[in-house]
Amino acid sequence: MTSKDSISIHRCGLKSAPVNRSQAIFLKGGSNSALWKTLGLLFLVFTSCNSDEQFKKDILGKWKYEGIFIDEFIGFSRLEANSPLVKDWHSLINDSEIWSFKTSRELIVTGRIQDLNPNLKYQILDSELRMNYIDTDQMEKNIAQFTILEINSNTMFIEPLHKKSDDDTVFAFTRD
Repeated sequence: MTSKDSISIHRCGLKSAPVNRSQAIFLKGGSNSALWKTLGLLFLVFTSCNSDEQFKKDILGKWKYEGIFIDEFIGFSRLEANSPLVKDWHSLINDSEIWSFKTSRELIVTGRIQDLNPNLKYQILDSELRMNYIDTDQMEKNIAQFTILEINSNTMFIEPLHKKSDDDTVFAFTRD
């Protein structure tokens, strides 16, 4: 045995097994493996949970409203035009609307028979899209909140943040 591997006798009389001190920091087996798994998981969480920054980049540009879909297990399917859910939501979104998201948080909605107000702003927090109206006192007032389900180069799916529990409707947009 070398001096590194010597048996230690503690004050209480217990003897400890020989331990190579070079292995004391990096133990073989479970502890080291668990440490690397934990570090790997933390790395994934911190690098993948920054979805709002990616959404802020992906949402820029013009998006044409395509209709209301149902979020099903296998994907999204379009609702029929005479569905009561479509009629309810069409008071909020018009078939001919185009939403233009600008880098200055400015949102321009065109294509309505009558525009609500040109003073709209948007904000993205995590996966939440908030639409705000700027009143005469220059205060932002929230008018709609959506959850961003998916954005890619051609399509965007959002759903109302506050809706009935049995409502699976999703708004679909394509890049214009």
